[in-house]
Amino acid sequence: MDPTLLYQELIRQYKAGNIAGAKELALQLVEIKYDSHGEHHPEYASALSHYSLLLQAGGDLEGALEGLEEVLKVRRESLGESHPTVA
Repeated sequence: MDPTLLYQELIRQYKAGNIAGAKELALQLVEIKYDSHGEHHPEYASALSHYSLLLQAGGDLEGALEGLEEVLKVRRESLGESHPTVA
């Protein structure tokens, strides 16, 4: 599926209150971004951030924290310490 359409459906699912469905779509998006860009790319970090926030919304605080720590690591490496999403 096209990543843009996948993201749009993810948002629709989230707004409809379907956290589980949104998480499934977010995980697919993470996999697509990983496969197309690798684990050190800002787009991968962005997809992982969305997934992590959905984990948080679903009550998996430990999983969300792990994911967001990885997001910060990738953004530091790829964008630098002074980038607004890192600083």
